[in-house]
Amino acid sequence: MYYLHYEGEEIPYTLIKSKRKTIGIKITDGGEVVVSAPLRASDKVIEEIVVKKARWIVEKLKLVKEIQNKIEKREYISGTLIRVLGKEYELKVEEVMIKGASVKFDGSKFNVRVNEGLTKEGKQQFIKEVLVLWMRKKAKEVFEERTRYYANRLQLNPNKITIKEQKTLWGSCSSKNNINFNWRLIMAPIEILDYVIVHELSHLKHRNHSKNYWDFVKEAMIDYEERRQWLKANGGKLVL
Repeated sequence: MYYLHYEGEEIPYTLIKSKRKTIGIKITDGGEVVVSAPLRASDKVIEEIVVKKARWIVEKLKLVKEIQNKIEKREYISGTLIRVLGKEYELKVEEVMIKGASVKFDGSKFNVRVNEGLTKEGKQQFIKEVLVLWMRKKAKEVFEERTRYYANRLQLNPNKITIKEQKTLWGSCSSKNNINFNWRLIMAPIEILDYVIVHELSHLKHRNHSKNYWDFVKEAMIDYEERRQWLKANGGKLVL
C-alpha cells in the first residue's frame, strides 16, 4: 500500500505492476485508488505521475462518496422523482399480488407494481431493479441513435456500443474502437449525453487528450467546455 499526500489528506492507493506500457490510475466503485504501471517503472516516476493526478483523484473519490451516500438514502415510494434526460417524473407505486415487480412509463410518470407480500427492503430492491433495467434499455436506445448521428457527422466509425454500470467513468473508448457509456447519463439533459458521445468518438481520431484532441472536440461542439463543466458539477446527482 502506498500513500498520496494532498492538501492535508493521506490517500492510500494500491500499486500493481504488469507487462503494460503506460501508467494508469483507476478509482473503483468502492472508492479504492488503483495504480497500474509497467514492470520497469520506478517508484519515483510512478509517484510523480500520481501527484500530478492528485486533484483528479480527489475529485473522483468525492464523486464516488456522493453517489454512495445518495444511493443509501434513496427511497422508492409514491411521489419520488425519477430523472430522465434532464426532466423529473413522479413515481407511483402500487402493491399487488404479482411476482417481483414491473414498471411502465406513460410519458408523465413511472407506474411500478410490486409484490405486496415482500418486506420493505425486498420491495425497495425489486423496484430499483426494474427501474434500472428500464433506464439501461432507454440508455441503449438513445446512445445508439445519438452516436450514429455524430459518427456520421464527424466521419468516424465506432465498432461496438455498450451500456455499462460504472460509478466513476461516464464513457470510454477501447483500442478496438468499442465505445462504452455509463447508463446513469440517461438522467442528464440530452446536450450532456451528446458531449460525452463526442468526447468518446473523438478518441477514434486522437487516442489521448492532447491539444489536437481538444481542438477536434471543439470543432465538433463549440460549447463543449460548458457541457463538460455541467457534468463535473452535477455528475454526482445522476443517481437512481
